[in-house]
Amino acid sequence: MTANGAMCAGNMRVVIQHKTNFRYVRAEDDWTDDALMARNFERIRNAAEFCREHNLRQAYIVAGDFDAVPDSASLRFWRGLQGLGDTSVCYRDAWEHLHPGEPGHTFTPGNPLVADGAWPLERGRRIDHVLVRCADHGPSLDITACTHAFDQPVRGVWASDHFGVVADLAAAPPEPLELDED
Repeated sequence: MTANGAMCAGNMRVVIQHKTNFRYVRAEDDWTDDALMARNFERIRNAAEFCREHNLRQAYIVAGDFDAVPDSASLRFWRGLQGLGDTSVCYRDAWEHLHPGEPGHTFTPGNPLVADGAWPLERGRRIDHVLVRCADHGPSLDITACTHAFDQPVRGVWASDHFGVVADLAAAPPEPLELDED
C-alpha cells in the first residue's frame, strides 16, 4: 500500500492510497508471497505512522483501492481488530458503519469489465474502502452517508473495473466531558 497523497481541509487530512503499480517495480525484487506480504505490511505500518505523527487531534480519512476484503489482515489492522508489530490504530469502515451485513461489492461481475475481462469466475468482493479515524469515543467524523459511485456506465462507458465508494462526512459532536470524581 502506498500513500499517493495527503490533502488538508481545516482540521482534517485525507490520505488517498492505491496498491502498488506493478508496471513500475524492479525485476530483481523478491516476488515470493512472504516478501510481498512483508512489503505490504511495511507500507501499511508507514501509512499508519504518518497519520499518527501528523497530529492525533485531526480527523483522518484513509480511502482508496486497498485490493483487500474487510476480513483481510490489512483491513483488520486498519479497523483496530489486530495489531501490526507494536503498531495499532482504529478506523471506522464507512460502508460497514451504515450498511452492516451488506456486502457492498466494488469489484463485481455486475460490471462487464470484470465479467468479460480476466476474472470470469469472480463472484464479487468489496476491496475499495473509506476509513475514518476513531477518537476515544468513536469516529472522529460523523459518517452520514456511504454509497457507490461509477456503478453505472455513462453513455455506454464504464469508468473502471471497480466501483467507487463515496462517504458524506460531517463534524462529529464534541467528545463527552470527563468529570473528575474528586
